[in-house]
Amino acid sequence: MPPCGCESRESGGEGRTVSRLSSFGINALKWALAFVMTLLVFSVFITMNREHSFDTSDRGDAFRVMMSEKAAENIQQEKHELPKEPETERVPTQQPLMQDMPIEADVDAGDTGISIQVSEVKVQPAALPSISAPAQPVSAPSDAVYSLSDLDNRPRQTVNVKPDYPRYAVNNRIEGSVTVSFTLDRNGNVVNPQAVKSDPPNVFESSALAAVRKWKFTPAVKGGETVNVRMIVIVKFTLEKY
Repeated sequence: MPPCGCESRESGGEGRTVSRLSSFGINALKWALAFVMTLLVFSVFITMNREHSFDTSDRGDAFRVMMSEKAAENIQQEKHELPKEPETERVPTQQPLMQDMPIEADVDAGDTGISIQVSEVKVQPAALPSISAPAQPVSAPSDAVYSLSDLDNRPRQTVNVKPDYPRYAVNNRIEGSVTVSFTLDRNGNVVNPQAVKSDPPNVFESSALAAVRKWKFTPAVKGGETVNVRMIVIVKFTLEKY
C-alpha cells in the first residue's frame, strides 16, 4: 500500500476536526455576544424606566405644588374681592313695659288666723288724648274697672269675715290656700268672686268664697270719683290658730 494514501486520509480527518472546532467556537462567540447584548438592552431599559418614573414623580410633585400655589392665590383674591357688608343703621330697641308687680294692700286681717294678701292685676290703660287738642278732664265711666296702680286712693278693708275651716280638713290636718279674684264696685262691695287657684283643689274653695263675699272695703277713688277696681286676694288656711 503506498504511504501517500494514508497521509492523505489523516490530513482529511484533521481538517474536518479543525473545521468543526472552528464552527463551534464561532457559535459560542455568537451566543456570548447575544447574551451580552441582551444584558445591555435590559440594563438600558431599566435605566430609562427609572429615569421616566423619577421624571413623572417630579412632574407630579411640581404640578401639585403649582396647583396649591394657584389655589392659595385664588383664595387670597377671593378674600380681597369680598364685598363689604353695608353698614346698617342701628335702630334703638324699645324697652318692654314693666308689668305691675304684686303688692301688699293695707288689709286688716284682725284675729282671724287667716293670712290675706292682695295683689293687683294688669289692665288695659285708657287711650291718651290727642296732642293737637288740649286735654279735657274726662270723668271715669261707671262700668270701667281699674287696677290698683291707677287709683288715687286705694280701698281699705272695713269688714273682714273669717272663713270657716272645713271639718274634713281639720280632721285630716290639711292646710292650703285659695286665690280669689273679684271686682270691688264703687260702693266697696265685693262682686263676682271666683277661685282662680286652690291648693289642694276641692277643699277650701267654698269656705273662702263664702267669706270673701261678706267683705267690705272703702271705695276706690280716681280723679275725685269712686271707681270699680279689680282685686286678687290669697286666703291661707293654717291650723296653728284653730
